[in-house]
Amino acid sequence: MRALFFTLLALFLVSGYSIAEEDQVQIGFFETSPWDVLQGGFYGTYRVAPPAGPNSPKKSVTWRVNIPKPGASYTVQATWIADPSNARSAKYSIFDGKKFLRAVTVNQKVAPKGDKSGSVTFQDLGTFLITSTNLQVDLSNDADGRVVADTIRVK
Repeated sequence: MRALFFTLLALFLVSGYSIAEEDQVQIGFFETSPWDVLQGGFYGTYRVAPPAGPNSPKKSVTWRVNIPKPGASYTVQATWIADPSNARSAKYSIFDGKKFLRAVTVNQKVAPKGDKSGSVTFQDLGTFLITSTNLQVDLSNDADGRVVADTIRVK
């Protein structure tokens, strides 16, 4: 099955949404407030935010995809740049439309483990039955360290 790729860089270049050419599916990326942009990551850049706290506001990012076949199961995967200053408690929240499905906490201090796309490893966040036409993944900086938003993959 072909994978749908979501990346911050490509989505920002087209004002928050894009069309995935291989699948003709509309995808989007949104921030509640700006995250810092660093070099590296799946497509050459990735976003980071310090943990939320007294001197750092809560921030979140959202990836959205229009699902071509509602009623099917989709595997959601994430990748990030591992670093000792990253969070042990980065929380990805998965939604079927507006219906919350599950929160998945990952340790971004260590590299993701799982499938590779080229030289980049993606870690499974889970497989979900999506009954609506929209799948959404949220990531916030409400964590115990810096949070990395690189690329989400849905297949």
